[in-house]
Amino acid sequence: MGATVLYSIFKSGMKTTFIEWIYKILQAPLQGMTDSLGGVRTAILQLVVLALSIFIYIPFFKRQDNINFKNEQAVQNAEGQ
Repeated sequence: MGATVLYSIFKSGMKTTFIEWIYKILQAPLQGMTDSLGGVRTAILQLVVLALSIFIYIPFFKRQDNINFKNEQAVQNAEGQ
């Protein structure tokens, strides 16, 4: 349900997808900073961006895992009957 609402907000209201929005907001502006040899500061920035990306996607992976688990349970229950 939440994923559908999020998709609708981005597709209808913002005329983009969630992935394109993340690319535009996070990656594109930071690319110039990370392309140059920034040393430790650039490495820390890349770790922060990586951590943010992981935390953004965790709920979606958990939701899909729950859906797959319920489907597997339904198949096992149907086979057992």
